[in-house]
Amino acid sequence: MDSRQVDVTNSKSTYRQQLKRLDELINHGGTLSGHERNCAFLRSPPTESESIPKFGNISSVSGFDFPDDARSIALVDWDDDGDQDVWVMNRTGPRLRFLRNTLDSQNQFINLQLIGTKSNRDAIGTRVSVLPEGSQDSPQSKTLRAGEGFLSQSSKRIHFGLGAVRNADGFHVTVRWPSGIKQEFSNVAANRFYELREGDRELRRIADHERAEQSASIRSATQAESQSETASIFLASRIPAPPIRYTRAQKVTAAPVGSGRPVLINLWASWCVPCQRELVEFDSATKDIAKLGIDLVALSVDTLPLSGVSAADIDSNTAAANRIIESREWSFSMGMAAQETVQRLQFLEDDLFMQKRSIAIPTSYLLDGEGRLAAIYRGPVDLNDLKSHGQQLSLIGNELYDAALPFPGTWFRPVGKSTPIRLVNEMARGGNYRDAAEYLLKHSAELSSQAGYVTLAGNLGSALVKQKDVERAIRMFRLAVGKAPTNIPVVNNLAWYLATKPNATNAELNEALQWATRAAVQTKYRVFPVLDTLATAQEELGQNRQAIETLERSINLVDDTTTKTQIRDRVKKLKQAINN
Repeated sequence: MDSRQVDVTNSKSTYRQQLKRLDELINHGGTLSGHERNCAFLRSPPTESESIPKFGNISSVSGFDFPDDARSIALVDWDDDGDQDVWVMNRTGPRLRFLRNTLDSQNQFINLQLIGTKSNRDAIGTRVSVLPEGSQDSPQSKTLRAGEGFLSQSSKRIHFGLGAVRNADGFHVTVRWPSGIKQEFSNVAANRFYELREGDRELRRIADHERAEQSASIRSATQAESQSETASIFLASRIPAPPIRYTRAQKVTAAPVGSGRPVLINLWASWCVPCQRELVEFDSATKDIAKLGIDLVALSVDTLPLSGVSAADIDSNTAAANRIIESREWSFSMGMAAQETVQRLQFLEDDLFMQKRSIAIPTSYLLDGEGRLAAIYRGPVDLNDLKSHGQQLSLIGNELYDAALPFPGTWFRPVGKSTPIRLVNEMARGGNYRDAAEYLLKHSAELSSQAGYVTLAGNLGSALVKQKDVERAIRMFRLAVGKAPTNIPVVNNLAWYLATKPNATNAELNEALQWATRAAVQTKYRVFPVLDTLATAQEELGQNRQAIETLERSINLVDDTTTKTQIRDRVKKLKQAINN
């Protein structure tokens, strides 16, 4: 055994890092299956010369070889035609595939639904065997289970495929229940659906009309919808949108986000034919959109750098976009999207959807009157969807959740809230401290409960100080101490910048003194930076005697000679001021 010690803490950290990398890889289009296609194998009956059956690969001819990250499979006679159909669940979209067995076959079957009485009602654990009457071969046997394989449970109706066997005397069926009861039935006809209640003397045939009623609703739920390249996504959880800026005639403008009116932000490009068609449709539908109270802002992405697009092509596309903008008097606002705007919209999408994909053109975003993202339209906007969503913007709670679903249902638990604080972190990482601060201030009520709020507000305050934006920095520190009044570094920062702010008001100086005193008490007057801040606040308020006392207490907390000399000089000046 290796005698070297293992750093458990580092091991856990490394594991989390690697798991995070794996998640990122998968979320950005990676696959656990290596894009290997699904496989299906058909068993052929053994011949006289071969006792072991063989399997043939029918993946392609059966239509089963999708390049999905398939996870589980469930078998069921979904359409009640006597053969097994397949449901497949995938890790990524499409999350579910229904594969209907449409093979024209003369093979026979027996389908048996079991109901326990002395055993459990679902008859889990019951073993059924089927054999042609008079045959000496081994029977087909199946056990009813609650689940098989990974994350799946096939139909509880036991299905026996009997092949092309024709037997005038029918089949012999043996049922062994978990209770220990054994029942046998002779001359059972094939190609029938039966129900057996534990202890009954006969199999009850399920009539065609009974099955027709059951399967009518089932079939309606699996009607194939026409494929579409577009998607209208009405969100159950709304994220406050960041500032949306664009340029028009070399002037930077902000879209009216959160102004009390809904806004539709449309991203388009000059080289995108559907985009140009959509712009004209928007212009023609001005009155209808206006009735919904929605403002429209159409932003070209032609000026933004794209992978594989040269600078010359960008210039050419930009010129083409400007020609489109100037080609007519559009009934809505138009301009060139700022790169930071598209990056933030991309981050919003990444936060909402597990599968991370670059924004396609055209894409549109509907923001409600409070500036929260309410819907995303991938591809040209369906005006009927826009109208429906516009009328549903005021919904809240369960009504909003239900409206966001394409089908009715029951919620197992409340919808999880979005985490817009990650967007603020993203803006801060990009150096957009002022935008991040304004976003945090505007939405502090819903952000304050999220993890990392205090640290983020404090870090933004420090970053804004370096940009000489002391006023915003103080507002950030106030947010932080409002949530964590015992966080000494943040409290001390707030007190310091209030006390040293140019042209500070008397109210601000008193606030500085209040926070500095609180920090000093909490640290029992044993932390030099805290006492330095307290002395500064006292000095700015003209409380020189108190400032001298604080400084003389602090001098014993430092070791270096330079700092001690500076403290003595301050004390000397304060004493001189008192004497004068």
